[in-house]
Amino acid sequence: MANVTTIGIDLAKNVFHLHAVDANGDVVFRKRLSRARLAEYLAQVPPSLIGMEACGGAHYWARRLTELGHEVRLVSPQFVKPYVKSNKNDRNDAEAICEATARPNMRFVKPNSIEHQDIQALHRIRSRLVGNRTALVNQIRGLLLEYGISMPRLIGTVRRQLPEILEDANNGLTMSGREYFASLYDELCALDERIDTAQRKADLGLLGRNEIDMNICRSPNAIRFCCTFGSYDLARPVYKRLAPGPSCPSAKPRLAESAIVPEWTP
Repeated sequence: MANVTTIGIDLAKNVFHLHAVDANGDVVFRKRLSRARLAEYLAQVPPSLIGMEACGGAHYWARRLTELGHEVRLVSPQFVKPYVKSNKNDRNDAEAICEATARPNMRFVKPNSIEHQDIQALHRIRSRLVGNRTALVNQIRGLLLEYGISMPRLIGTVRRQLPEILEDANNGLTMSGREYFASLYDELCALDERIDTAQRKADLGLLGRNEIDMNICRSPNAIRFCCTFGSYDLARPVYKRLAPGPSCPSAKPRLAESAIVPEWTP
């Protein structure tokens, strides 16, 4: 194994496939290792260039293998696909990753630090909670409509009017219905509290850092971001804010108003 220069690893949850080559591109070994044995085996390999797809668990293994002295590069899966020679399987994927990693003009994904992972986890948890709250409000509005009670779609309006509806004895709600909607209101309040807690952590814990957004977690080399915590439009890239892409392939490309240059009049 002393002549190994590049290793491609096909990541998985439990079983990993390795493909190693030397400086001439000749195959040195192919291995199939369990999760428990991967770090132990690579600790015995001389420092090499290791390539992996930027997928689930890749950032953890990038940090782990870097501590062992290896140089780790993460390749986007879309750039690995052209190097798969035959039928797609774990062994061929590892070979394709090894080949893509050795390309001199390949673009790589920078591994996330443990701090980046914390920030990204916070954003993803909050995003899920917001989605759960939206689904809950839609369910409340839909169920109330079956009782002949219509409510606006705004979350703040639902939060404000639902207690008034529960206290109104003449709106046709049964005792069982009031009990159900009361429990849904308690669930809505609990979600509001969790979302506010996540928002405070973002405001207090991340405003003092340069890496304040999930966009930076995904792209640590980003240059310019503009940050609006009030609307939680956090650090969107300027080029995306000025000229957003179409929402579907058939949509016509349009520029935002701020990106339109006014005509000059003498």
